[in-house]
Amino acid sequence: DVSSSFNLNPDGTFPDGVPNPENNKMIEKTLRACEECKADIGIMFDTDADRCGFVVPRTVTPTSSSDYEALNKNRLIALLSVIFSNTSPGSTIVTDSTTSEGLSDFITNNLGLVHNRYLRGYANVIGKAKEITESGEAIAEMAIETSGHCAMRENGYLDDGTYTAVKVIGLLSR
Repeated sequence: DVSSSFNLNPDGTFPDGVPNPENNKMIEKTLRACEECKADIGIMFDTDADRCGFVVPRTVTPTSSSDYEALNKNRLIALLSVIFSNTSPGSTIVTDSTTSEGLSDFITNNLGLVHNRYLRGYANVIGKAKEITESGEAIAEMAIETSGHCAMRENGYLDDGTYTAVKVIGLLSR
C-alpha cells in the first residue's frame, strides 16, 4: 500500500526542496509519514533516483511497527554488505573514505568480506570496483558512498538507487 506516499508526481519546481535522502528535512518528513501509517519501510530518492535512503521501524511485531529511524550511510552499507556475505562470500565491498572504523570491522570481521576504502566520489568508488574485478584481484560486488550512491556488479556497476531499494526490500522481506 503506497497510499501515504508523497512527491510521486514529478515537479521540477521542487516545492518541498530538492530531494536528497541525506537531507534532515526529507528524513523527518518520511519518518512522520511512516509513523502515521505504520509503514513497513519508507524509501527516499534524490532527483534522478541514483541515490536512496530508507526509514525503517526499530521495533516490528506481528501487529505493529514503531519508533522509526533513518537507515542510511554506514548502516545502509552494513545492511547491503550482509546480502553479499551470503551470496558472494569473501568478496570485496568498495566504499568512500568517510566510512567508519566500526563499519570496516563489521564488514571484515563479522561478515568475512574485504573492505576497500577508496577516494570520495561515486565515480571513484565505482571505478575502483571495476578495476579490482576486471584485474582479477578480487570480485568487488558493490561500490557505495555514504551519500547513498550505490553500484553493484550484478547490475553492471550502474549507479542506481532504485536497484539498491529493490535489494533492500528483498532482504527485509525474508
